[in-house]
Amino acid sequence: MKHWILLGLAALLPLTAEAGAMRCKSALISAGDAAFNVQKKCGQPQMKEDIIDTRLLDAPKVGERWTYQKSEQDIPQVVTIMDSKVVSIEDLTR
Repeated sequence: MKHWILLGLAALLPLTAEAGAMRCKSALISAGDAAFNVQKKCGQPQMKEDIIDTRLLDAPKVGERWTYQKSEQDIPQVVTIMDSKVVSIEDLTR
């Protein structure tokens, strides 16, 4: 019985690691943070893209992807915003 419980818990681990985090100066941004606070702590992103629901005819905007890159040497990070909250933070691969 214990084996199944451990196996079930291990299967959930990748789901919790998906969101990521991002440091802006001395602040840490993570999933669940308000979009307003991200801009307050990190400033304006270098790029903003609308996320559009293409399944609907009028294609309403459902979220945004904000790209931040602190310097040329740093890997760009994409913050996905839905309903004015951070849902994920990902590193862009080069």
